[in-house]
Amino acid sequence: MDSARTKRFVMPRATWVVGLWIAYIATWALGHSSALQDTYLATAFIPLLTGAWLYGSKLAVSTATLFIPVQAVLFLSTDHTLGWEAVGGIDGLAGQVGIVAVVVLAGFTSDAYRRLANLVATQGSIVAAVSHEVRTPLTAVVGIAQELDANWASIPDETRHELVGLVAEQAADMTAIVEDLLTAAKAEQGKLTIDPQPVDLSDVVVSVMTQLRIEPLPVSGSARAWADPQRVRQVMRNLVVNARRYGGKEIVLVCGTDGGHAFVEVSDNGSGVPMGQLEELFSPYAGTDDRPDSTGLGLAFSRQLAVMMGGNLTYRREANRTVFRLTLPKAVAIA
Repeated sequence: MDSARTKRFVMPRATWVVGLWIAYIATWALGHSSALQDTYLATAFIPLLTGAWLYGSKLAVSTATLFIPVQAVLFLSTDHTLGWEAVGGIDGLAGQVGIVAVVVLAGFTSDAYRRLANLVATQGSIVAAVSHEVRTPLTAVVGIAQELDANWASIPDETRHELVGLVAEQAADMTAIVEDLLTAAKAEQGKLTIDPQPVDLSDVVVSVMTQLRIEPLPVSGSARAWADPQRVRQVMRNLVVNARRYGGKEIVLVCGTDGGHAFVEVSDNGSGVPMGQLEELFSPYAGTDDRPDSTGLGLAFSRQLAVMMGGNLTYRREANRTVFRLTLPKAVAIA
């Protein structure tokens, strides 16, 4: 069971904190009314340490911050005096500081472990994504180039023109994939910059279709967004390619405004994503059963860009159609 599933299986974080302190006070009461006077802290240390490991440094620091004050109040509420016993022993100041230190260390160690595990998994996924996404267009480019090289003179002019166009199209696909991967890497490192400015969304959609060398799809409506034109083109390219590869034949693009946001919707009459796999739709490197050749990088990366620009990327089913909506802040007209 991975860490995310473990957290969901155990209990929500807030419930954990409340339950932890109820258990702590109950254990303290039992310990101070029996011969187990010095063991209640050791018993309470178990859920403290477990919670710190499961939920990381945030839970560890928050519980540890309350640990010593609560214990001091409980200690002074008994017949103890502020002598050596208030400092020494497992339930004294020294013991409490030691327990707090171990709990906090466990929380930060848990965070570091998860970051390292995620980094290793991400690196492996990136390598897999590169090999998977680039293999198809690269194979096409190599195959067509070899055919042209070997039989150039015998290939009719019209066929040569079509083949060269296919090479250009596949090369553009590879360029787009590499651009997405480089941008995603910058975003993970916190080095990705956003340069917002007024953007005509319908113009961006048309330029994307021109770049993809596909027959222009009809675009209805218009809207101006306050966003980074380059990042908007990346998102729209992914949405259009996704619809053409995995959607139905009837693809519709709509631009418009909704309150303080501008939006572009890309819809198709395909079967959509199975309900059980919606949660993973925008997860990096996650394909679905009906699209096993997809790494899922494009949608996850596109949502990340949309959020960075102050918007969002959502999915819904409406009237038997699949609809992806990119929302962005609306550009304010200057009088």
